Amino acid sequence: MTHLPWFLTLQDLVVLESGILLLGGVLTIGSWIRLQLFSLIQSHIPRGVSADKMHWHLTRKGVFDARSYFQALQAPRVVAFPWKIIWGVKSPRRVAFFMWTVAWDRILTYDNLRKRGLVLAGWCCMCKGDDESVDHLFIHCWAARRLWSSVFRAVGIDWVLPNRVLDLLFGWWNWFGKKISSVWNLIPSCLMWTIWRERNNRTFENKELAMDKLLEFFYGALFDWSRAWGFTSIASIGEFVVSLALLDNSVMPFILEAYRTGRGRITVRGKTDVELLDSKTKRTAIIIKEVPYQTNKSALVEKIAELVENKSLDGISDIRDESDRSGMRIVIELKRGSDPLIVLNNLYRLTSLQSGFSCNMVGIEVGDNGVFVSMVVVAGVIGMVLMVFWHGGKVEEDGVEGAFLDFRCSVVERRARFKLSQAQERRHIVEGIVVGLDNLDGVIRIIREASSNAIASAGLRNEFNLSEKQAEAILDISLRRLTLLERKKYVDESKSLMEQISKLEELLSSKRHIFQVIEQEAIELKNKFSSPRRSMLEDSDSGQLEDIDVIPNEEMLLALSEKGYVKRMKPDTFNLQNRGTIGKSIGKLRVNDATSDFIVCRAHDHILYFSDKGIVYSARAYKIPECTRNAAGTPLVQILSISDGERITSVIPVSEFAGDQFLLMLTMNGYVKKVSLNSFSSIRSTGIIAIQLVPGDELKWVRCCTNDNLVAMASQNGMVTLSSCENVPLWCGQFLKLTDQQVFVSLVRGLGQIDFLLV
Repeated sequence: MTHLPWFLTLQDLVVLESGILLLGGVLTIGSWIRLQLFSLIQSHIPRGVSADKMHWHLTRKGVFDARSYFQALQAPRVVAFPWKIIWGVKSPRRVAFFMWTVAWDRILTYDNLRKRGLVLAGWCCMCKGDDESVDHLFIHCWAARRLWSSVFRAVGIDWVLPNRVLDLLFGWWNWFGKKISSVWNLIPSCLMWTIWRERNNRTFENKELAMDKLLEFFYGALFDWSRAWGFTSIASIGEFVVSLALLDNSVMPFILEAYRTGRGRITVRGKTDVELLDSKTKRTAIIIKEVPYQTNKSALVEKIAELVENKSLDGISDIRDESDRSGMRIVIELKRGSDPLIVLNNLYRLTSLQSGFSCNMVGIEVGDNGVFVSMVVVAGVIGMVLMVFWHGGKVEEDGVEGAFLDFRCSVVERRARFKLSQAQERRHIVEGIVVGLDNLDGVIRIIREASSNAIASAGLRNEFNLSEKQAEAILDISLRRLTLLERKKYVDESKSLMEQISKLEELLSSKRHIFQVIEQEAIELKNKFSSPRRSMLEDSDSGQLEDIDVIPNEEMLLALSEKGYVKRMKPDTFNLQNRGTIGKSIGKLRVNDATSDFIVCRAHDHILYFSDKGIVYSARAYKIPECTRNAAGTPLVQILSISDGERITSVIPVSEFAGDQFLLMLTMNGYVKKVSLNSFSSIRSTGIIAIQLVPGDELKWVRCCTNDNLVAMASQNGMVTLSSCENVPLWCGQFLKLTDQQVFVSLVRGLGQIDFLLV
């Protein structure tokens, strides 16, 4: 025996078995429990006249035994309950409590109210029929099934709903992986909460929402809950609903957008793979397994060979075609040390291994009077029809979907009317032929007595009450078709035509039947082209390759002079030297020029250039022209949009704009400013203001630091200040001013060493 939840009634605890009332749990006895117990005992009609007595059900003799009671208390209790889908999801707490009561079948539906002695009409206010219960309201009700079907249709799955809510919660599996499981697990709670809210509005406030508005509230609530817990970063409900349709990744967003708007660009790439040819030499090869649509394989191989010969494509040592009956296989061997990703990106950019197809589907909308109205964009047959029926067959009358659906309905209707007229005309002729075959002797007599075809036709019309077409058809029959077998064929054809006519008339009688034909034709078209895709689809944005995609992220050296000359060199330009050597020159300098910065970075790094006027510029490292060691370099004015008289005083390489890193800026007059590094992640070509300077001041030093570093500043008068970088205020427009306005020596202390910068 167990202590059961507080909301259980006495009827839930008592079971009638073989004329014995069995108490199935322990419940705190109150006044209302006593009344229920007495009422239950009085309502029970005993079998016989024996006296009432207590019976302990856990023993054979029916007598209380301490051992049996102890064993009952110690027995393992395994109670299956879907707690994870209720309390484990990030729904509002009141909704989680509501779902808990739903799982226990204890919300105040009409059947539960009757258990508590309230006599009410038991019909469901949502579907205007059946008895209202938890299982009916949330699963079997017409409105509930519409909501569930909308969700399943949106995500592209077929699932037969169970009979009980408890089984539904137990069986709510996650088909879509961890990435979107949080949103998927919110759907049962959100949908049942939507139904319960609408049920209460209809019951107590006499307010009723249409099904489309109810769906809108459901998706809106699901969107709000997902946003509140950070499950999605989508900004609008419309995009969120579209994302639900993409849970199984069967339809890509840019394809759906092209279907929805009629405009777009789809990038198609061939299927490739990278194989290791030799484990010792680490030589690799790119294997092309499929090419895009309308791409000639031989022309592609010739184009790649031409690019390699002209040295427009580096990193390839050999190319050969190994295609056979088993499939396509183009082997592109790479040179030792070549990056396969860089070579592949160059192939995408320079050859037809990547192709683009633009979508611009335009139709003409015509008014009721047949006059041209405007140009509207319509989507393709499959995409638009599937979108229409995904929304439950309801579209906006004035929108693109409505215009396209009206066009499809018109096509189906005109085709059906044409087939109907053809079938009716043919049936009319066949019926006349059957009449002629049934009266063959009279037909032959009229034909033999007639002096011309016109007289014979008129005689047939007058004799057998036929039309002109029927009479002409009888006259055109050859003698060999006057057999009984031919008559049976005409009779069968007449029956078949009658069935065809009735189907076409039924189709034209209802627009719903026309919608079904449109849907069926779309499904047939989909099945006709159901072979697996051979190439890969990419978004037009992701398929557009930039320079950074084809440039290796190699380590490099940057040298900057005081007069604004910069050059990029490879690390192998300088060799390791022994002690006592005089070193190597980094290049020729102009008169009165000197090297101001010499840094190590990578090709993809952002280089931040800080000028003496407090303006910062940004450019990728690979955009600096590569020079030899003896070259003077390139003027910065050819790379950056700096003004006349502006000098670059500090250069900072940045691989990643981390949020825990800062830039510490010092001016000649002793002003200090600390700014988060990610504030400089987006810099326009003309630069942005990094620090506001007072007249006569200039930005002198910029260093990258973290809160763990120590910052030391020293003046030429011998005064030094030492503080933690964390103590430097991260204020906007306010700086820490030092008392000594002279030339500084800055000191940045790392975790394991002390670095001095002498100026």
